[in-house]
Amino acid sequence: MSLSRRFSVRFLPAALAGAAMLLAPVGASAQDKKKGTGDVETCSMPYGTIAINEPHEQSMIWLRTYQLGSPSSLLRTFAQKSNCFVVVERGVGMQNINQERQLAGSGELQSGQNFGKGQIVAADYMMTPSIQSSNNNAGGVGGVGGLLGRRAGAIVGGGLKFKEATTSITVASARTSVQIAANEGSARQRDFGIGGMFGVGGLLGGAGAYSNTAEGKVIAASLLDNFNAVVTDLKGNANIKAMSADRLAKLQSGESTAEGGSGSAANAGDVMTPKIAGVKILKTASDAAAVVATLTRGEEVVYVGEESNGFFKVQGAGGEGWVKKALMNVNRQ
Repeated sequence: MSLSRRFSVRFLPAALAGAAMLLAPVGASAQDKKKGTGDVETCSMPYGTIAINEPHEQSMIWLRTYQLGSPSSLLRTFAQKSNCFVVVERGVGMQNINQERQLAGSGELQSGQNFGKGQIVAADYMMTPSIQSSNNNAGGVGGVGGLLGRRAGAIVGGGLKFKEATTSITVASARTSVQIAANEGSARQRDFGIGGMFGVGGLLGGAGAYSNTAEGKVIAASLLDNFNAVVTDLKGNANIKAMSADRLAKLQSGESTAEGGSGSAANAGDVMTPKIAGVKILKTASDAAAVVATLTRGEEVVYVGEESNGFFKVQGAGGEGWVKKALMNVNRQ
């Protein structure tokens, strides 16, 4: 099966229809018809959190020649609407997040704002787009472009500078760096059978040059084709598991999503203090274990980097052992 999905346009005579209409290809399958509407491939549950990287500089240079910016915001929209990922900000918005945290650290924010270390959610996956090639065509779209420009509100418009855009997207695990999906997408000047994508409130609503220039729309169509192919790959990968409902609920509520064995709310070397007096350091990670020492309120211990069964392993003045996570505060400097 081809890696790229094609969309087609059939133009009805203006005398009969009053405007160009976008129709699905004759004899297309139900799946092809769905793709022809410009829909994003969806998932019943997210596969994890994802950060969208900026394209390589070579791709950005090529895009700038057509007055197009980074397509990362467009891919964020696809990812959000697909329900296949929870998007975490690692782009320009991260500068504003860091600015807010600097204000909190300097004491300028109002009290009770709940800003602190250890709150930013990790990205499970990294998505990186690339604009691979295009078929330059200084002659534009010719009669087709003129027809759309005059009769269909300039959906495509004349003067399209290339016939085809080809993109590639890779997805890698942030923890292991292993690439888990890679695919290509493409779109041609006539691939505008994705009406909802270009419509008011559609996928490209507010996407700048990607929604109001012919070149931008061709690239956007290729990226949508590409994104859907990547999602299809993920769905077919038996080793990629959907996010648990519990973790998704925690993400939505702002709770810590750390789980035993897959990460910790504390880092080795962090200083901890008990929330109340009388917290016991135990010989093993069990309530029934022998007591090594008993902590006073505010007494400091150091987390040594091991976690098990709801306990942290710590080193204190009275010895080394295990304390209950729920009874400890992490005091990061």
